[in-house]
Amino acid sequence: MTPDGYAGPALLHTADLVHPVEVRLSGRVEPVDGRFHWGGRIDTDTATAELVRAGARGVALSIADGTPVPVRLAEVDPWGGVRLTATGPPPWTAPSPRDSTNSSRVGANGDDAHSTNSSRVGAIEGDAHGTNSSRVAQILGDGSDGSGSDRD
Repeated sequence: MTPDGYAGPALLHTADLVHPVEVRLSGRVEPVDGRFHWGGRIDTDTATAELVRAGARGVALSIADGTPVPVRLAEVDPWGGVRLTATGPPPWTAPSPRDSTNSSRVGANGDDAHSTNSSRVGAIEGDAHGTNSSRVAQILGDGSDGSGSDRD
């Protein structure tokens, strides 16, 4: 696992087979639609490249014992790797909040976390406007409570 995604072994699921592949994946919340978009590349693999050339596009991808998630196969690159894209929960486990800031973007179940980000922004703004003002008043010793209003 990388800070922004996953790199390592995975399984590509088609209607007829399950094929082991090596992938490099990453994702982000797209601000325009608020959904988690992820994708990446399947390393050079002749069988996967042949699937794409034969017209296969909608498949599924799983990592370890995880549930297969739908992905769209795109073009084959000059080295025989295949690009893939998806929207929704990724097949890798999102890191915990202590491990990465990405976890604030993707909930434990893969939902985009607008409410989480809004809460974080609210908490940060609250600290910036309330707590810091009080702290500045304490440091300056002006007797103010930091609220910006005079109580005289």
